[in-house]
Amino acid sequence: MKLILPITDLAKVPIIDLHITVDGRPVYRVEKDESARLEALYLCELARRAELPVPSPELCDLLVRAFHFPSDEYAEIWKNHNPRFSVRRGGAVAVHEFLFGGPSPKLQGRNLYPQWRQAVSSIEVIARKFMLPDYESGAENPLIALPYVHPKGLDGQAILELLEELSYVLKCADKVMEGRVRRVEGSTPAERLTRQKAARKFLSAYFGCGIRWTAFAECWVPLDAPFTIAVEEKRLVYFTPARADVGRFKSQISRKVWSTVSFADAETNHVSVRVVDTAVRLRSHCEVLDENEMKITQPPYEEENTAELYLRQDSADERTEHIMIKTPLRLSRLNSLLLVLAVTVTAIGFGLLVWRGIFEPDRGETGLAAKDAAVILIPVAFAASLLLVRDTSTLAMRIRGPLQYILMFELFSLIGLAFILYLLHSIKLGMPAPGNPQQGVVSVSARSMSAGHENAPAWDASPCCPTIAT
Repeated sequence: MKLILPITDLAKVPIIDLHITVDGRPVYRVEKDESARLEALYLCELARRAELPVPSPELCDLLVRAFHFPSDEYAEIWKNHNPRFSVRRGGAVAVHEFLFGGPSPKLQGRNLYPQWRQAVSSIEVIARKFMLPDYESGAENPLIALPYVHPKGLDGQAILELLEELSYVLKCADKVMEGRVRRVEGSTPAERLTRQKAARKFLSAYFGCGIRWTAFAECWVPLDAPFTIAVEEKRLVYFTPARADVGRFKSQISRKVWSTVSFADAETNHVSVRVVDTAVRLRSHCEVLDENEMKITQPPYEEENTAELYLRQDSADERTEHIMIKTPLRLSRLNSLLLVLAVTVTAIGFGLLVWRGIFEPDRGETGLAAKDAAVILIPVAFAASLLLVRDTSTLAMRIRGPLQYILMFELFSLIGLAFILYLLHSIKLGMPAPGNPQQGVVSVSARSMSAGHENAPAWDASPCCPTIAT
């Protein structure tokens, strides 16, 4: 039978080489617009199960665009208002510029914009219960999806009514989930618990559709026999859990990889994180958290963690639907030891050059011979050769980065100090250091006394010009 099957949930990040096979045959996913429409219909069904207000057709159109819209333009505006290495200021200004900036505003009704913001403010509060902030999520901030709802645009009052309806549905779901609704006469505790779980599932699915998309595939499947669905994909590696922190100082120095994985879409789920680069290893135990960055305390059925592999398998009914795996990465022990020794040797060389070239605390004398400087600089040059080692992968280059930057800073500081000392004549080429006895010069004064001669000649011997004084 030919069916449209939900294959898997994928994060809204660049994906490379996505391959899907159903019953041993390759299939292709449907378009993302169609996937968003199916997700909106699924949400309407979840609302019915939780006995919530069912979204209107107009609101369903907004949900479709909130789950899939071209976010590149808004992302660029948001980054301009939240540059790297600065304090995040939120997206209120960026949203206003996106909607009304430029010569041709995308929406009408600028005067109603404060009321729009007021209508969606409660949505952001509810979203914090399920996931971290994401400035590109149309579910968390439906204002950025409004320009794509209708090709001719909507008037300001119609937009306000849509946003108020969406906010009302989400508030009702939040009250049901928290058990803050009036009990229905005749309902049992089990029925109330079922409704609470349905409301939680509705909210989790709604906010999840803002940061993920479900891959649907149209395929032929046998109805009288089991079949296997296999998904293979490659994705970019992120060093921060939140999209807003990508490119900031925190992500530049972090060596912890974050991966979001669907972990409750089958009867038994099995996930493994493997390091194939021989220059990189897993440092310690990987942490498993939910989408709100809270640690999952429930132990899995099977878990294993080595320097090359993290394995997790579970089949519990109450396991978390989507998990984040925080994987700390380090260099292999040999590469890490070599880099640490190089940094240490370079630091010692810098200290010796300062001590011998600027002051000597024992005698208060200054000066450094050229050969002494060479003794310091030549071992440092061998240590600095590690900067020229070719990395096995871009991941290894990223992990080596902090130590390489420290080593490069020490090396150029050492070279700069050597040039400064030479210009100040603290390092003298071809001459001994001041304060030291002249090498190769011997001064001998001998007086010999002969029998019968009281005034014997005195000899002053030197290697270059012997003289006799009488």
